Amino acid sequence: MSFGILLRNETIKASRFLPFRVTTIAFAVLMGTNFAQGHLNSIKTGRQPWAFPGAWNEILGEPVQISLFFLSVLIILLVANEFTWRTARQNVIDGLSKEEWFTAKVIVLPIVVAIFFTVIVGLGTLFASLGNDPAPTGPMLPAADAKIMGAALLSQLGYASLALLIATSIRGAGSAIGVFFLYAAFVERLIGALLTQVGETVGSMAKFLPTATFNGVIQRVQWDPAAFERAVQAATRNNRPAPELIDSTLLIAVATAWILTFLAVAFFSFRKRDL
Repeated sequence: MSFGILLRNETIKASRFLPFRVTTIAFAVLMGTNFAQGHLNSIKTGRQPWAFPGAWNEILGEPVQISLFFLSVLIILLVANEFTWRTARQNVIDGLSKEEWFTAKVIVLPIVVAIFFTVIVGLGTLFASLGNDPAPTGPMLPAADAKIMGAALLSQLGYASLALLIATSIRGAGSAIGVFFLYAAFVERLIGALLTQVGETVGSMAKFLPTATFNGVIQRVQWDPAAFERAVQAATRNNRPAPELIDSTLLIAVATAWILTFLAVAFFSFRKRDL
């Protein structure tokens, strides 16, 4: 079956899936409220307006982190419910191969990522353009922020691939969401703490665990030299250890490797199991 047909089928499924509409609308409302508040606060305080290029720090910060969990939950709902409702089995009975069904789900990942990223950047741009900054310093999109945009897409795709793996493995939306949050919030941190106890060399590998890598790749200090310098100065003033940067190429390579691993494991696990 062609890519276009698979894309059309998944688009129809998603557009008619109520949780898809509810989740995306809820996220858009949340982001709009957040950006509007930032704009209004800048007007009330009379300080630096919430405008470009400074607004990118807010647009590509916490909103991206919030989107990681929204899009992961949405992907779990889109995929796991096909097993609950037996639509995955029916698709195969109707002539769709397992490989084509899985390919269709992989197609969903960048689509969902693009939707959430567009909501963040689109609404952020809308409210930032309302700022009255008569003398903006530097380009409207600094190089560091352009890099963070790419890193944000990679991080979102990483979380999406992890969500796909969990959804195809557990095959129940409620249980899969629970396992996802349990792993992201507790299990990986526990693993990292245990690695740290083993020794310094082994402990340094904790930063390359899946969600740690996906979270690390979107840290502003990783891409913005000025932000890194401010972080070093703040650490010095407060007698804290200075932050250490990870090689950006290595970080991107590890994040990409985790994504490919999750997709491969999900595929082979799905293909071996009965529907």
